[in-house]
Amino acid sequence: MRFLRFITPVVVAVGMLSSLLFACSYATAKSVGDLVPPVQRVDGITAGEAMGEVWYRGYTLPKDQNQLWGNGQPCLRLGHTGSVLVGLEFQPGPCTIDRHMTVLIWGITATCDSFAPPDSGSYGADEDAQRRCAVTYLTAAVKSVVFTVDGRDPVDLRASRFAVFSPHRQVVVRDDNPFGYRPGRGSFTAWGWMAWLKELPSGQHTIRSVTTLMDGTVAEVITLVINVRA
Repeated sequence: MRFLRFITPVVVAVGMLSSLLFACSYATAKSVGDLVPPVQRVDGITAGEAMGEVWYRGYTLPKDQNQLWGNGQPCLRLGHTGSVLVGLEFQPGPCTIDRHMTVLIWGITATCDSFAPPDSGSYGADEDAQRRCAVTYLTAAVKSVVFTVDGRDPVDLRASRFAVFSPHRQVVVRDDNPFGYRPGRGSFTAWGWMAWLKELPSGQHTIRSVTTLMDGTVAEVITLVINVRA
């Protein structure tokens, strides 16, 4: 199973931007942004489509341009007009955005594909099998995905409100793909927990997510600093 530990939990974009914990914290969370479900569109794409594009690039880009190898362009642009920016874990500094931009909170996602050995936990022959595979893996493995902005009002994204699928994508993997697969043609589908964040006030903000597994192990702690222009 491949789950995305290499990409920071945010995508920044122009345009639009449950659990009990979310309901209780929503009113106070508005002071550092409003959370919106990932099914809404930003610059013409849903959070699931953005997730699928990030995974697609991970499967297909050469090593020196590939985010899953810790390479590539920091604050990568996505969206129909290029107004979606993806903050990457290896970026050397903060992303700078305008106040009318939106942030996609990337909790954690997993992908299943047709490249993996059939007896592995990552294999799915088609879209339906890949969806079942990804959902089964993450729901069984992940206990919580706690998101905060500036250390305030923690929200657990591990809720149906924040769950989203990527489109089923066809890919051709390279010799130097990060998964160690034999090169060839196949497909993948991703699934995970994400949310749009809008209306961040001007100034510097620290966005952080902590994914904890069922056994109490912290699988990842990801932090991104964003500067919002007045």
